[in-house]
Amino acid sequence: MQTPSGKFEFDCETLKRFAPDDEERPPILKYRRTNESLGTERAERLPLQMITPHPRYSFHTQNDAKDGFINDIEDHRLLIDGRYYWVLRINPEDAQARGIREASLVRVFTERGSVICAVRLTHCARPGVVHGYASCAVYEPLGEPGKSPDLGGALNVLTPPEPQFVRGNAMGNSNCLVEVEAWTGTAPADARTTAAPAQPVAH
Repeated sequence: MQTPSGKFEFDCETLKRFAPDDEERPPILKYRRTNESLGTERAERLPLQMITPHPRYSFHTQNDAKDGFINDIEDHRLLIDGRYYWVLRINPEDAQARGIREASLVRVFTERGSVICAVRLTHCARPGVVHGYASCAVYEPLGEPGKSPDLGGALNVLTPPEPQFVRGNAMGNSNCLVEVEAWTGTAPADARTTAAPAQPVAH
């Protein structure tokens, strides 16, 4: 192996030489709760953990023409009132607590912005967790960009822009805390929460 010892290292020699006291990336792997995790202070305001993996039916924006046959896959986009919406999956318990019905529209939001999605109720998402794919969306703000809900399903506007750790370039945008509410078709001019600004994220 390409390590100083030539072996798999549980105690990484290169990290000890590079930054031995770095709590974000210690030489011996340790679990560290992020600021975008359930059980943190942010979760009191934004109680749902949103995960955003890569899409199942296309690769980023490749093979997804937005107006092609892939829209017919209801798990990819859902047709509501003549428009194809990005899908958000939510546990029935969380949906019931918020007055959200199957195949209805919701506003997913943080202090960073808000996105309008179509809902799929599923027990594949455990209570407290919502799921939506990270790419293949189109950024279509309802009003002023950055200050109005997005209709195109660009969930990445909600995820943190900070990297996973200071001494690296790994993106930290695979999950974040959000709140979800039934979408009534209207929103304030700046359709965001009044939550405090996000804190730096450590993964």
